[in-house]
Amino acid sequence: EAVAQASRRQETVERARAAREARAQAAAAAAKVEADQRDANAAEVVQCGARRWLESIRSRTSQRAAWVCPDHLPPAGQQLALAAWLLRFYEPRHDGGRLSQLCRLILAGLEEGAEAERAFCAAALSRPLTRHWVAVLHRLLLACARQLTPVGGALPAAGEGEGKGGEVVSGVLGPPLRL
Repeated sequence: EAVAQASRRQETVERARAAREARAQAAAAAAKVEADQRDANAAEVVQCGARRWLESIRSRTSQRAAWVCPDHLPPAGQQLALAAWLLRFYEPRHDGGRLSQLCRLILAGLEEGAEAERAFCAAALSRPLTRHWVAVLHRLLLACARQLTPVGGALPAAGEGEGKGGEVVSGVLGPPLRL
């Protein structure tokens, strides 16, 4: 009877060990499937981003040809849309004139005689557009800065030179703009 009891214990231990190994294998298989799915999702996100970027590169010429600055002063929301559209394909060499037209349009809306809803900053008063307005304004300022050319050659990098670098950045803006 002791031998039979030892045999039953041994069988119970073997079944428990086999069940534990089966659970471990199932958990490992499930983790592998989950990791493969995560990798596939990540690859899909990267591929989608790459396709979107390539499409934006391909469509720049057609967007550039279709972009027209209106002669009249549009409402602030349309000015925001025009700025965002221009900044999608903006390149300093090709679109300096377009940027200049847009900036003149925005400035015309900010003049005293213009209606308040035609001022570019009025778009920021609309709660759903506020973040977009800030992002577009930031990109617009960077685009304007890219149009500036240093007078007298290249500027030294920060911390280089005699401390006189960047005194005159642009013949138009002069001392107020220091880099």
